[in-house]
Amino acid sequence: GQPQNEIDALMKANPEFMKMYNFTEASLLGKNDFELLDAAKAQIFHDQDQQAIAANAALRFEEWLPSVNGQMRFFETIKTPVRDQAGELMGVLGVSRDITERRKEERRIIFFRAGGQIRSNIRF
Repeated sequence: GQPQNEIDALMKANPEFMKMYNFTEASLLGKNDFELLDAAKAQIFHDQDQQAIAANAALRFEEWLPSVNGQMRFFETIKTPVRDQAGELMGVLGVSRDITERRKEERRIIFFRAGGQIRSNIRF
């Protein structure tokens, strides 16, 4: 997960997130997404945080993202605003998991339910 305070500084990160982007905890704590990631990816994460804050609820996102080695992986992320007892926003908790293999299996099931064949317009 990636809890973030009101200035979007990372306060904690799980080992999988650090591994995916080749970070150490010391290299990322206190920095925001824009300091750590390319601008496009950082903007996606920031926009998701803002959507969760606006909804004042946990929101689920799915997206293809490149790992540090460039391999595309499919992730499910739950973003939840975190508030103190007075209701003041403390940050956003993001919990992501790699669901690439599950996504591939779902696609295989859909493919085989559809007849399991690649249809072609080529005639011999």
